[in-house]
Amino acid sequence: MKKSSVRRKSSKRRQSRPKSRIILRTRTLKRIPKGKRCSQLLQQKIAINLAEYAKGRYVSRAQAIAVAYKQIEKIYPSCKSVFTKKRLN
Repeated sequence: MKKSSVRRKSSKRRQSRPKSRIILRTRTLKRIPKGKRCSQLLQQKIAINLAEYAKGRYVSRAQAIAVAYKQIEKIYPSCKSVFTKKRLN
């Protein structure tokens, strides 16, 4: 007799991670220009990170702000061009 390959459901439940993506309402998001939208996302993320800094997650305020910039760039790659400084050669 041939055994049938049936996947069993694992008994352990996966713990869901909290979503770090900041979500604005989609209707308002489309109306806002790119630069303002990115700065709003950044302001929200900085506020979240500064609250976490107060709880002791980050060493300094500067680190919390720097991490906020990096998180927004990672989640929203289109905002990367807004945050980078343009160098003149």
